[in-house]
Amino acid sequence: MGFCQLVHYSEHCMAESIKLDSLEVKIDGKASNQRPRRFTEVSYEVTIQSSEEDEVVKSLARAAADECYVTGTLKNACKVTGIITHNGRLIDEHH
Repeated sequence: MGFCQLVHYSEHCMAESIKLDSLEVKIDGKASNQRPRRFTEVSYEVTIQSSEEDEVVKSLARAAADECYVTGTLKNACKVTGIITHNGRLIDEHH
């Protein structure tokens, strides 16, 4: 999921000339011990450093998450949430 989102971040940054100084994605998940084994919840945290405006980064993050095949697939199977931090400030939460 993290790699898939990173691909879409890169795609949009190139297409829209968005400059990022750093981009980090952390993924955490909770799984069921019962059979069939599956994730019950997945969360992600995206940390971005850039000189872009918060709204540009927020729009970028929404597009990357919305276009990610893995994120979309997991949303159909379990709870998926995300937080986006830009230059040390929380700018968005995805539910």
